[in-house]
Amino acid sequence: MQHKTNTSQFKLLDEGEYFFTVAGVPEKRRTKDGKGEFFIWKFDYYTDQKRTFRTVLLPSQMNELLLILGGVETEPDVIEWDDEKVVGKSFMCNVIHEEGSDGKTRERIVDIKGDTQPPKPSGEIDPKDIAWDE
Repeated sequence: MQHKTNTSQFKLLDEGEYFFTVAGVPEKRRTKDGKGEFFIWKFDYYTDQKRTFRTVLLPSQMNELLLILGGVETEPDVIEWDDEKVVGKSFMCNVIHEEGSDGKTRERIVDIKGDTQPPKPSGEIDPKDIAWDE
């Protein structure tokens, strides 16, 4: 019998716009060779229920995110930030899929915006969009 099995332990998050909230202190790790570092971030988001998205970001991928979350650029390409103060902060972004150098498809967050209000559920009318005489 023919089978099709996803051997990855993770299901990719659908591409699209998301409202994420930082769900814990980002975990700093060293690369296997000990020469580099990366961070494991956890972001909560809501669909039909609360879910958590985990992603790995290299420092070179965190510039926009850190500035939106309150970091301060103290010199070119150097951002000071507090890993405990980012917890609970929110932002909007797009999630896209990209193929890595190893041929595996991974998610990447792009177009990060500092909006702090979640998008309205479809069908919900914003009071600003109602005419004064309705």
